[in-house]
Amino acid sequence: MKKIYIIAAFLVATLSFGQGLEGFTNSNATSGYNTNSFTGNNGITWSYIASRDANNDNNGSGIDLPALMLRRASSNSKITSSTISGGIQDFSVKLYKGFTGSGGRQVELYINNILQGTSESFDDYNEHIFSLTNLNITGDITIEIRNTTSKQVIIDDISWTGFNVNCNVTLETANYSCTTNTIGDNNDGVTISIPYSGIDANITDVTTTSGGTIAGDNPAVTENGTITLSGLSEGDAWDIQLVGGDCAAINASGIVPANHCDPSLNTCFDISNGTENFEIFNAETSTVWEENNGTYSANGYCGSGCEIAVNGWLVFGPLDVTSVSGLLLKFDAYEDYSDTPLAINYTSNYDGCPSNTTWTNAQTLTGDDEGAIEIDLSAATGTAFYIGIQYLDDGIDGYSDWELSNIELATYGACPVLGTRTAADCSTLSTVETTADVFSIFPNPVTNGLVNITSKTNETIKVNVFDILGKQVINQTVNNNTLNVSALNSGVYILKLEQNGNASTKKLVIK
Repeated sequence: MKKIYIIAAFLVATLSFGQGLEGFTNSNATSGYNTNSFTGNNGITWSYIASRDANNDNNGSGIDLPALMLRRASSNSKITSSTISGGIQDFSVKLYKGFTGSGGRQVELYINNILQGTSESFDDYNEHIFSLTNLNITGDITIEIRNTTSKQVIIDDISWTGFNVNCNVTLETANYSCTTNTIGDNNDGVTISIPYSGIDANITDVTTTSGGTIAGDNPAVTENGTITLSGLSEGDAWDIQLVGGDCAAINASGIVPANHCDPSLNTCFDISNGTENFEIFNAETSTVWEENNGTYSANGYCGSGCEIAVNGWLVFGPLDVTSVSGLLLKFDAYEDYSDTPLAINYTSNYDGCPSNTTWTNAQTLTGDDEGAIEIDLSAATGTAFYIGIQYLDDGIDGYSDWELSNIELATYGACPVLGTRTAADCSTLSTVETTADVFSIFPNPVTNGLVNITSKTNETIKVNVFDILGKQVINQTVNNNTLNVSALNSGVYILKLEQNGNASTKKLVIK
């Protein structure tokens, strides 16, 4: 049973404090990730996104169940309270590792949608307490806890103390205005406006420790005004403090987001959901990349004990980028097994086959990079710019499972123009096949010793079959669309098919 601790309210001078505790006793989270809400202690509604129950504390962390597991940052996993009266002074929450996958667990606390602090990263099965003191925010508040990592984190026992003072001025949510709008981080000037309500003649000054110039209205003489703090930049921390009487306990602070003043992005190509998609190339050793409803997945796994080199590409272009600034490739990435990196490459000299092209690497992703990804392609030049994403693995230590979704090409201004795609030219065994394939094989896997091979014409097909060591085991011309493989042992094989100058490779599984 969940243990509830009662903290008595007390009064000191003109400051009064309440308290709150949410132990998830009324949580309706299940064993599957869902988006839902429940009414907790004191009638507060808690809304969660992409979250589930605590998996019965299978890690033995000593969780006082029930609790809530936030899935990952790329799923926008978080929990948010409804409006709570009485302000907030101190905050704490218990954190635990969800499931067993390696990687840091970390959360952020937002009050009224303003970041207040970030917990320390951890990757063990112990209980960790994330606490912040002297937040000193008055009035109505909302509490929000966000998972900032790609790994599951369990939260329990959210607690806070209220904060109210006998001051007639309440500071409200700050707004940021930009003096410039330049692409990049920490490079634009910012003025911070802090609205306030009320008036209090006991206020003698408004100060800051963060630099900048305080101006605007004086809350000692002007009711319901705005205090401004100028001369700061993106990425700067800021604060203001009221001075005088009971209002000396009132302050506000925050951090300007590093890219807050960047111009708005224009989505130029929705590769996941639009009409223009990646061209898929897969090495002859296996089918690596596949597309399903806008999600591109790659996995070189070929069965228990199977170790073969794999090579697969996603290619997009040609793009005329002569009038483009700030080209970005954006997508959500999910990775499992942490074995195979993804190389994000580009070139302005593409000849129709990725493995024959010289590429420049923009970024290489590993399992630690999963989540919302933005690849800076501002180095793009010319009228025939191509993007290539490569999955390459020797197979010795296993394969990663990658999924890419919500893929977009975006800019901060004019969009690139997509030209006529270069004809695919990967016809040799050492290179790759394209999705523009004229051959089909079935059934696959083969269980009766016969595999059907069809094409867009009825002419003969030259078939070479190789085992996973590269040894040729069949060299035959097929006239009737049927290849007899009954003499081959169970396993994975590579078929090279040729007909009228068309060539393709296929992975064949025999059971």
